[in-house]
Amino acid sequence: MKKLLFVLLCSVSAFLGASDSHQFVYSEFSTLGGYPLVGPGFRLKKGVNSFDLSGQIMVINPSIFHLKGSYLFYPQQEGFYLGAGVGMINEPESLRHLSGAFEGALGYEWKVGKNHPLFVECNVITPFQEPQGTIRAWPGVSFGIGF
Repeated sequence: MKKLLFVLLCSVSAFLGASDSHQFVYSEFSTLGGYPLVGPGFRLKKGVNSFDLSGQIMVINPSIFHLKGSYLFYPQQEGFYLGAGVGMINEPESLRHLSGAFEGALGYEWKVGKNHPLFVECNVITPFQEPQGTIRAWPGVSFGIGF
């Protein structure tokens, strides 16, 4: 685990030091198995590669939250992208405990104005624990605007 964290930190620092990297902070509205969530995120892009870190909470019930880290692949600077990553979710109704999750994403990003990326993303979240009384993989949709 420590080696994986070290490799991730080295990769992110190499991205930050690159002259052609682009990063932005964004606000996101998303759904997790039908629950509406809001929160901030950070995306770091260089060429066709991107790292994305985000966290959301359910405003009316803050005990429900979702944290994720993903690698995204952009075939072009704008347009469609796809990605995969891992996350941590707390959804007490069907999971009963905090759980890790595998995550997949397919999205579309474009620019609004000069420096404000806007994206819409479809997600699949598969918790490590098997949820009770629901499907094994949860669909999700995210909308975000960068600053």
